Amino acid sequence: MKNKFSTNNRKSLTCRRGLPWQAPTGMTTHTIYRVHMRHLILGIVIILLSACETVYVPPQTAPTLTPPPIVRQLATPAPTNTLDAVAMVATQQANAPTPIRTPTPTPTITPYVGVFLGEVVEELNIPNPADFNIPPTAINSIPLICGFEVDPVFGDDWEDDHQSALKCPIQERFGFNGRGQIFEGGAMYLRIETNEVWAISPGESAINGAYWYEGQPNPAVVPGAIIAPAGRFIPTGYLGSVWASLVPVQQALGLGLLPEGDIPVNVQRFDGGSLFLDVSAGQVFVLLLDGTAFGPYRP
Repeated sequence: MKNKFSTNNRKSLTCRRGLPWQAPTGMTTHTIYRVHMRHLILGIVIILLSACETVYVPPQTAPTLTPPPIVRQLATPAPTNTLDAVAMVATQQANAPTPIRTPTPTPTITPYVGVFLGEVVEELNIPNPADFNIPPTAINSIPLICGFEVDPVFGDDWEDDHQSALKCPIQERFGFNGRGQIFEGGAMYLRIETNEVWAISPGESAINGAYWYEGQPNPAVVPGAIIAPAGRFIPTGYLGSVWASLVPVQQALGLGLLPEGDIPVNVQRFDGGSLFLDVSAGQVFVLLLDGTAFGPYRP
């Protein structure tokens, strides 16, 4: 049996845009009902199929909690309004204190009480500055503090005149056996161990004498052909070498009064010179560093 609903008839059943559906001509009510039922069943099936479709939902991971950003705002003090120079001057003038005027006292006449010119005044007892002159302390009166003491074998006759010049001893007294000879104007001494020679022509008090020291005399120098008168002697050996080589020594000492002999000698050195003691003759000489000599003094 040929289907009543041909292609043309299906097309007639299609809803037209904007127009309600109309049954084709010649369709019975029963047929129309059946068509409506098919459409209804078809719609229900479509709805059920749509409801039963499995929708894939991807697994959800635990959300990462991100802390909300903290917005820090620095408290920036607002700039202070700075007054310009004109405004500052105006402010200072406006705030300047009002000066308080102090009344000026009226000068009054004060009677002068005193001594006027022309009156006789008794002279005051004003001391004379010359009365307060203090004489200087003598250097000799100031005691010296020395590391060594002056040996008592030299006595003290020389101290008043030469203590200040000699100053302090720099060593203890030492002695040696030597040879010596007394001359018209002094004496000569020889230290045998070292061949040192002293020629001394002393002065007295303010009259300066002199002395000569020779550490290495030349024995080749000897006095010439000099004939000494009776009671006088020409020095020989090391004493004769120094006497012959130094004309000032000849002039100061002259000829010997005694021949050369053994003489023990004591010496003590000071900052300013030496004390020289002839033990046999019992006489002390002061020999200063500047070449002056004084004596003899009694030990």
